[in-house]
Amino acid sequence: MLGKVQLPRRAQPGACRVHARYSGEASKPRGAGGRGGRSQQPGRGGGGRGPSPELFTQLQYAGQFWSRLFSGLPSEPAPPRQLPNGRAARPAHSTAGKTIEVLTNHVPLNVGVRVVHQYDVRISRVRDAVPGSTASSGQQGSGQGGGKPGRARRDARVSGQEAHAVLSTLLAGAAGASPAGAAGGEWVFDGSQALYSVEGDLRRRAAAAAASAGGVGGDGELQLQLAAAPAAGVVGGTYKVELKLVAALDVAQCLKEATQPPAPQLRTSPPDEEQSEGFLEPAGLPPPLAAPSPSPRAAALAVLDLVTRAEVAWDSDSVRTGAGSFMSYRLEDPLAPVKGLLQLKLLRGFRSAVAQVAAGTTLTIDAASAVVAGDGPLLGQLQAALAEGRNVSALAAELGNTKNSRRLEEALVGLEVQPSYSANRYKLSGKLGKSARSYMFESDGRKISVETYFKERYGITLRHPDLPCVLDKKGGALPIELLSVVKYQKRMSRLDSRQKAAYIRTAALKPADRMRAMREALARQLGSVGGRVARTFGLAPLSTRPEFLKVPAQLLPGPLLQVARQQAVEPGNKAPLQRLLTALDKALSASSASPLPRDIPIIWASAPKPGLSPDKAAADAEFWLKRAAAKAEEAYKQPSQMVIVVLPDKGGVGLYDAIKAAGDGKLGLATQVVNPAKAGLAGPGASSGPSPSYAAQLALSVNAKLGGATTRPAGRPQDWLPLLRGQRLMVLGADISRGAAAALSGRGGDQQLAAAEAESEAQVSAGVEYAAVVASVDSHAVDYRVQLSAQVAGNRDIVVSMRESVRRLLLQYGVPQGKEAAAAPRPVSELPEVLLMYRDGLSESQFDAALAEEFTAIVQACTDAGGPSYRPRISFVVVQKSHNTRFFPTSNEFTHKSGNVLPGTAVDRGVTDPHAFDFFLNSHAGIQGTNRAPRYTALVDEVGFTAEALQLLTHTLCHTYPACTRALSLPPAVRYADRAADRARALRHTVARPSGKQGRGVGWYDMLPSLAHAGHVV
Repeated sequence: MLGKVQLPRRAQPGACRVHARYSGEASKPRGAGGRGGRSQQPGRGGGGRGPSPELFTQLQYAGQFWSRLFSGLPSEPAPPRQLPNGRAARPAHSTAGKTIEVLTNHVPLNVGVRVVHQYDVRISRVRDAVPGSTASSGQQGSGQGGGKPGRARRDARVSGQEAHAVLSTLLAGAAGASPAGAAGGEWVFDGSQALYSVEGDLRRRAAAAAASAGGVGGDGELQLQLAAAPAAGVVGGTYKVELKLVAALDVAQCLKEATQPPAPQLRTSPPDEEQSEGFLEPAGLPPPLAAPSPSPRAAALAVLDLVTRAEVAWDSDSVRTGAGSFMSYRLEDPLAPVKGLLQLKLLRGFRSAVAQVAAGTTLTIDAASAVVAGDGPLLGQLQAALAEGRNVSALAAELGNTKNSRRLEEALVGLEVQPSYSANRYKLSGKLGKSARSYMFESDGRKISVETYFKERYGITLRHPDLPCVLDKKGGALPIELLSVVKYQKRMSRLDSRQKAAYIRTAALKPADRMRAMREALARQLGSVGGRVARTFGLAPLSTRPEFLKVPAQLLPGPLLQVARQQAVEPGNKAPLQRLLTALDKALSASSASPLPRDIPIIWASAPKPGLSPDKAAADAEFWLKRAAAKAEEAYKQPSQMVIVVLPDKGGVGLYDAIKAAGDGKLGLATQVVNPAKAGLAGPGASSGPSPSYAAQLALSVNAKLGGATTRPAGRPQDWLPLLRGQRLMVLGADISRGAAAALSGRGGDQQLAAAEAESEAQVSAGVEYAAVVASVDSHAVDYRVQLSAQVAGNRDIVVSMRESVRRLLLQYGVPQGKEAAAAPRPVSELPEVLLMYRDGLSESQFDAALAEEFTAIVQACTDAGGPSYRPRISFVVVQKSHNTRFFPTSNEFTHKSGNVLPGTAVDRGVTDPHAFDFFLNSHAGIQGTNRAPRYTALVDEVGFTAEALQLLTHTLCHTYPACTRALSLPPAVRYADRAADRARALRHTVARPSGKQGRGVGWYDMLPSLAHAGHVV
């Protein structure tokens, strides 16, 4: 391992005589050391447990290696060009490595539709007409009083399946419309407010249907009656419909214009350093952009998305779990791998989207899965989970147990239920109340119990009044025996860590299984691509038998990586058990790091003391960590740098976050958490100690958190990045985390934990997000620093603190760890000459905002750090992981043992943007399931990267993450930023939240205490 690495700001000639190893296909330079041996399969670098002897060579041959690798590739920067929208244009397609062919999940489409009419739809249900309901939602039925008969009430807005059923009846002119919902197949509905049709006069037909049904027709409000149909999600009653023609869209023309090659413009680059005297305004800065509006291309693709999913979207067995994702109850996993107190179902299905790519209009199809709540009586589910084979009295006793009641509260959060006495539905708060017999509230001026209220109000005699009531979001009490869990409820966000792990194991499909599932989805669930609705809209597969598209790809050679024996920082305090320490000591020594010191002070045992609950331990984490650090400092006469904590084998849901909040947030102390089962401290493996692989992984993590590195690109920067010709490079990453910190196991438990959870939830309600910006500060891009901030960005995914964060990071460039950052302005000769930003977490609709705000902020930060004469060249690259494109090998020669494409597979043809500078890069060897290659899109490229240079640099960086012996799927800057943003959320810093008219609104941010270096979040 590399220890604390401080490399020169400019690479100097001559390299120390240490070893390097290959990671990929490239041949060893002639004369390199090593024993020869069998050749490595092309592109298999980045996987495996460690280098074989024949992969080692002397570092003195690194320059020769890189020269051979870049031989024949463009050596000069490409002239930076930009498209009319301000984004970077593609310089040319990559020719690096070996050209191969891969199979995609894109199906070519033929779009013949011309004009599509868009209608604005608003549907509401008259509440007074709901059968059996005379009270306001969430009040009368919840035992809160209120809800007086005859009180004026607002109509209920209708969407989803219920709205679709209303439209099907109205536009068909009679009941019994087809499941596809399109009478004659001439309209599609998005489930909310937009309806599209090839017919321009749908309202006349709707008015005639409403008039024949006795509703108001003509130019007045349309009304119709529908009977209740719970299976179809229809409550029933009188419905009001507003249908208005708002626009017309020529779909084919919009897509045709999107494929027309624009005339790229030469981008204005910043002046060179020697010409920058008197330079006041940054060059190449895009003008501020107004709020983005949907482009005609995006609108056309949205229409085609609805057409391709017209049949499955409204199937009564389908569950929409996200944009373009539909699961089916007919594809439920019979093994029920995800267990919970309440029933959970794992459903399988597909994810699809229509895309406009270089090969034309395509339909992307991917297999998908999701966890939904088990529907049916709530009492029956609880009986099966806690008192199977026993009576309800036994269930009441079980719910009196604090552990069971806490589990039930966590399972009920956000769950939607429907009572047997009303058509209204309620979302639960996750809190339990007293029993229906004991729960008292005021109604009509008198105290009354829930049991008595239901007897008098509804004539319902509760059979089990001793069971606790559940509370809805408004605090109303609902008897468990009267509730049923509503169907079609997603529960992915409510899974705990064990359930998520079980889901991932089950949902991960090998490439061959995924391809089989995709073909089945294309033939069955997405059969509407060749069906009646699609034909009406002029949409059809390009061939009579739809096939997935094959595209050319480049198999990039792996980089040459340097490993060295440098001193690692000595850990200050360790876990107490000698067997674990011995294994960790061996792993550190084998990895070239310093061994552990003898007589390590033991402060915190592997589990809390007898009688100390995990919740209490979490609340006191700061005390225990501070005490451990003090003992280590007393023993070694120097400040402690790390505390290793062995978690209890059971319980302590909030303990991990509490440890990180105390160590990183309060004490500035690195912490390493140890899983007792994997470490051989508990369970069946306790007698044999930790496995070598776990000890090795622990050693990597310890080394990284102490500021060490594992590998770096071998040789000088001008060797492995010749395009920059030795210019100083800073690699940045940025990401945003939103939502509450991980749930704490403390409802009704420790007050400190409850207060922390309440603070976290309050920040979410105020729109507070957490942003992280990281940057490399050395010449080999292995030493990263991090800046954290809390912000309010209005859910725009913009890093509001980008200017201040980048300014601080620039001032740390070249400064050793533990030293104070330099003061601004710094001499230009000490600052990086090239900035490469990898921005994570943006969708395509947010590109323009990032270009206008974040890129501008980076330019301004440069002026803040180095003065008006400092203007480095900047490349701004967006990294997207949440996309629908997948790649599959087409021959055994280029297939990884996992069944995936080989590491180093890059694609910039066929399924990429027709004109923008983007590519897909699969840099990692998949362990389980099917790889998803990240998509990289260069919004700004002032450097003049060629396609080969940017792909090879990104692939090289993916091999330098210190806590892993494999290549990552993403550059370390992205991984650090992602983990740091999540860590900032878990630290629970007290943030002044915006509130009221005087509160801080969108654009507010607050810099948080920074970590010593990015390795803390490994």
